[in-house]
Amino acid sequence: MERRVWYQFPGRTADFVDLVDGVHSIGDFRGALFTACPQILGRVYHDEVKVYESLALAEEKRPLDFSRKVDGLGVAEKQPLRVEFDPPAPFPLVQIIQDGLRLEVPHLERKELLERIYAGLEAPHNRFVVLSSREGSGKTSLLQLFAQRYSHLNCVSVSFARDLSANSILRRQGEVDIYQQESTLRADQEHVIMIDFAEKKFDDNLYWEALVDAASTWLPPNIRFIISVTHTLDYGVESPKVLKPMMTFGRSDFLLSDDEARTFLTMPAIGLPAQMQKPNLIQILVREADGLISALRVFIDEVVIAFGRTASPSEAELITVCLSFHTLGHMLRCYGKLIEPASLSLKQFLIKCFVLAPAPVPLRPKLEKKLSNKRNKCLITLKKAGVGFPSKLERST
Repeated sequence: MERRVWYQFPGRTADFVDLVDGVHSIGDFRGALFTACPQILGRVYHDEVKVYESLALAEEKRPLDFSRKVDGLGVAEKQPLRVEFDPPAPFPLVQIIQDGLRLEVPHLERKELLERIYAGLEAPHNRFVVLSSREGSGKTSLLQLFAQRYSHLNCVSVSFARDLSANSILRRQGEVDIYQQESTLRADQEHVIMIDFAEKKFDDNLYWEALVDAASTWLPPNIRFIISVTHTLDYGVESPKVLKPMMTFGRSDFLLSDDEARTFLTMPAIGLPAQMQKPNLIQILVREADGLISALRVFIDEVVIAFGRTASPSEAELITVCLSFHTLGHMLRCYGKLIEPASLSLKQFLIKCFVLAPAPVPLRPKLEKKLSNKRNKCLITLKKAGVGFPSKLERST
């Protein structure tokens, strides 16, 4: 049976993960920490993390063996396991960043988009703003930039990626308990709770309804929310209906302009090394990325991995690497991957999307007559999603 295993990082309050005595080891505990604490351990390697039974043993540098079971360890909040690691190495010239950015190095400011989001939160009677786009479009980075730009607000980062209930996470990280109708956030300050990875809790419709209801009833007006959502079919769950009327910034809002893309490619530290900033190459990368910042990141990282930071390859060599199958193979995070709808829930979700297609427009008059209204809606939805098979369908009808 699962129990709470309490732990503490230096200078932080105690927290816990759920593990099973007799089954999970300290190594499993360490792995659970990386899932639960991405903001703390995001740039730390697994073997750099040491776990100690107590503060005294940490001072003696006597870490626990990772094969040891968690039995009898971290049993109480006042007796947590001590977790320590060496500070991350200095930020390198170019580094692949999976989620978020390092604010201390050069980066795009996204001023115009941030101002629009801020204006949305300041709009009368509006408590929610939704960021809805696919993975790698810059949502997590934008939350960081928002907190930095509007420092007069108390921006509270909350990650729904943890394997806890949505209410437990918001209570622990955001100091708001929706079900108990309690908040410990200061009444004399403006707060913005920034919920990232919201899609992980889309299966809890009752919670989302309670959250929206709270905003219109008991929740103080100085608390507002930015909800970040990743478009994906991996979870097989549609977004809660209560989120749909909210002010939403979608995929097109996150795309970079051509000028922003060129700026990103030529930025010191994070862009292409100066000797690789070839005019034709930059033009091609701006065109191929089509505004998606994570695609530009992949291009930059791949040429640096291929040639190093100091080499001076020809423009043709650089273009060959950027347009290679190897580089394209690293674009799954940017453009998605093939999803096999094996589960019944995912199949039903897809069918629902297709059948409920809004305002379908007939493809061809002759074909429309051969299809039922429901099938025509399904076909239009598939076509809009980029799935095309008209000749095959016409032959079958």
